[in-house]
Amino acid sequence: MSRLLVDSLIAGIAPWRCILCQGPGAGIDLCRGCLRDLPWLAHTCARCGIPLPPDQAVCGRCLSDRSAVDYFVAALAYEYPLDRLISALKFKRHLYVARLLGELLTLRLQEAFKVQAIPRPEWIVPVPLHPRREAQRSFNQAAEIAKRVAANFSIPMRRTIITRVKNTPAQSGLSRQVRQSNIRGAFKLQADVRGRRLAIVDDVVTTGATTGQLARVCKVAGASEVQIWAVTRTDI
Repeated sequence: MSRLLVDSLIAGIAPWRCILCQGPGAGIDLCRGCLRDLPWLAHTCARCGIPLPPDQAVCGRCLSDRSAVDYFVAALAYEYPLDRLISALKFKRHLYVARLLGELLTLRLQEAFKVQAIPRPEWIVPVPLHPRREAQRSFNQAAEIAKRVAANFSIPMRRTIITRVKNTPAQSGLSRQVRQSNIRGAFKLQADVRGRRLAIVDDVVTTGATTGQLARVCKVAGASEVQIWAVTRTDI
């Protein structure tokens, strides 16, 4: 039985409830009012997702760095209530939040596919955790979100094509340069990606060091296109 069918059956027995205000949900775990009031991102850089003026497609940094990212889709700003929801998922193991975050990313992607004409990828790849960290947490939050998105679009998710071989320290609070240094050599491809269009999914993108390194690894190995899909983006 598919994940979507299971969710449909559960929704028929116990209607959706808004995680934020506990009111009736609008087909997801948010009511219409709370969904509307979320900090949705408007026009952003096509390569890194930072907010830009409407007449600018790519920021100066991505132009000068020659980013390996072909398309970057970020749904929401990393501020209240998204910061609280992601913290509840990652550190309190509230896995039901991953379903909501996956739905929010799906809504943004539906717009990107239709309005921005972004091509659909062949594989969805969640940002991998180092095995030690995933064992400590007991799950990978990016994978839990990606499962929902993959099911919604009927695109295969490939968790094992990239592994994290370097257990990098926590990146929060570090500069972009330090993050880039820490993440260098952290990932190893385990599958042939030549000619493939990939979408890498993460919960939060801050400086883009991790997702940028993943994109570079895939491009060097011959991937034809790498997209980054993020639920939230900070304003750094």
